[in-house]
Amino acid sequence: MAFQLNTLLEEGKLEEFYQSASRELAKIDDEDEQVRDMERIQSRLWVFYYVAAAPFFQMEEKPDEMISWSHSRLLDYLTKISAVRHMAYSRNDAINGDTVIPTILRAEYCARIIKDMRLSYDPESEKKQQKKGEEFMADSRNLMNKKKLDFLQLQRRERLFQYKLSTASKRNDMVKNNIQLLEEDFIAMLLRSFPGNAAKIKKYLKQAGYLNKEIPPLLDRTAGRTPKTAFLYK
Repeated sequence: MAFQLNTLLEEGKLEEFYQSASRELAKIDDEDEQVRDMERIQSRLWVFYYVAAAPFFQMEEKPDEMISWSHSRLLDYLTKISAVRHMAYSRNDAINGDTVIPTILRAEYCARIIKDMRLSYDPESEKKQQKKGEEFMADSRNLMNKKKLDFLQLQRRERLFQYKLSTASKRNDMVKNNIQLLEEDFIAMLLRSFPGNAAKIKKYLKQAGYLNKEIPPLLDRTAGRTPKTAFLYK
């Protein structure tokens, strides 16, 4: 499966990639946690790696073309969210008796996903979409006036554009509504994996894009100030 995911990524088949990765993550829930061979543990880590490395779907800007991933508008986000939750709460597996490397890898993969998710959120999205809508309508009227579009072509163009606006809004809301949940999962995993180790925990928080001054507010809205987290406020 890892080879297949790599191939799909190299070929730029993102929709197929996320469909395959999502199926692999769903299989984890059906596995017997007490019976896990080395090959499956390594395969799972490779799935997490590719999900973390994969780019998000990108919006095509041409108003007359349907987005290529139109049937999976949120699948990339949903797959990455699922991967973080599996990594955050899965058993601390060992590879050849070593639990350190798998733990570090999961922390790095989670950090990358959360950083990318945070960067993909645009608090000004609604204003930008409104401006795009106004510009689009002006352009459409201009094309109609110049007889470059008939009424049916105009309707099709407007439907596609509204679909893209709706997709962009849904995607931005998906990040906004899930980022704190991902932060909670990430903090819980780091506290469990590196108890009392402020340097390690802050290292991965910085990899996730958090500045030193952002760490106390992050803790406040996730784990809170407790005896288990007090050392991170220093």
